[in-house]
Amino acid sequence: MSEIQLLLGTIAQLADVMQRCDAEVAQDNPTTDEEWDAALNQAAHVLLESEGRPL
Repeated sequence: MSEIQLLLGTIAQLADVMQRCDAEVAQDNPTTDEEWDAALNQAAHVLLESEGRPL
């Protein structure tokens, strides 16, 4: 698999993480620090996995 395909897969996974985070947050409430932390931790996990490193 080419590096571009791997990068696109990583981007798709990150988009999915952010979309799920957004869907879990009520639209009339601001996102809490805990929700941002959870989303950023999931994103970090995706990025580290894409580089072959454990979290």
